[in-house]
Amino acid sequence: QGCADSLLQVHPEMADRVRAVPNCHRFGDIAAKADQAPTTLSENKINIVTVARLGKEKGVERALTAIAGLGKLKENLHFYVVGDGIQRPLLEQIVQQEHLENQVTLCGMLQNPYGYISAADLLLIPSYSEAAPLVIGEAASLGTPILSTETSSAREMIEQKGFGWVCENSPEGIRTGLLELLNAPHILREKQAAMRQHD
Repeated sequence: QGCADSLLQVHPEMADRVRAVPNCHRFGDIAAKADQAPTTLSENKINIVTVARLGKEKGVERALTAIAGLGKLKENLHFYVVGDGIQRPLLEQIVQQEHLENQVTLCGMLQNPYGYISAADLLLIPSYSEAAPLVIGEAASLGTPILSTETSSAREMIEQKGFGWVCENSPEGIRTGLLELLNAPHILREKQAAMRQHD
């Protein structure tokens, strides 16, 4: 919608020829798949999940760096990375170098990631760039709040719809965003409760 609005500001004469079509989801199917793959995550921790192809543009390596930079607070979270790709060896190396074995699980590729998304307290999108990722709508439909780096559509798709928060697009931005939520976990609980009341 934001792209369509921007286009029409520059070319108002195109108003009768431009339509915005949101990402299409089958929310009933997503809910059913989450129910088919119930997942139990770490108890007494804030469980964070990223679901992505492990390519450089997805920024998962800087999410790990941000978590390592949390100091003792990192012991209060567990980060699950669902997906596979060319950066997997690099991520394994960072986990080992930063001694994150107790905080990070690299789950690999899953045919059905929705159990993880549904069970998580937070979906993290640490990408360098994104257009309009489907996972935002998927997580929102399951009542899972989202923290995303600022990309072209993040504020429109997440903050403006009340689905979560947008942080600076940098390792420090990710660290700061996580730090704020770890220091005030009630904010996550309140957001999740509000989202689960949505139809």
